[in-house]
Amino acid sequence: IGRRRSPPDFDKFSYMEKMDYWAIFIGMHTMGVTGLLLWFPEVFTRALPGFFINLAQTLHFYEAVLAVAVKILIHIGMAHLRPAVYPADMTIFTGKTTPAKMRHEHAGEWLALKTEKAADALVKSSPPGTSAIPADTPVQPLHEVKKETDKGFTGVPT
Repeated sequence: IGRRRSPPDFDKFSYMEKMDYWAIFIGMHTMGVTGLLLWFPEVFTRALPGFFINLAQTLHFYEAVLAVAVKILIHIGMAHLRPAVYPADMTIFTGKTTPAKMRHEHAGEWLALKTEKAADALVKSSPPGTSAIPADTPVQPLHEVKKETDKGFTGVPT
């Protein structure tokens, strides 16, 4: 139940990349709120019990430690030093990737790009003033294309 034979076809961001963003988003708010509590304790203790300042100090400290640990250990290890891209993933510097890497790591986005490229080629090949797609041609919405990838479609259209 809920098990797949292959990993899901990710679009632009994989679960690891999304986890990095969520960690930053949650950590930023934790540091901001606790920082304000520590910066203006007199203001906040008018409405909150005093132990909230102690709690804010503890949360602020551990969030800072966690942020450093995540950046050093998890982000660098998973994004830059993983065996698939060792010694470093050069995409961060060039902005380019190989088709094989794109198909493997971002199959959903690869499929969407290939579909878009095929549609662009069809539009460019049609004579001026005519419709690129005949009126009787069925159009498959992108969400249905994605359903095909969920059903185990792992090939890439050529």
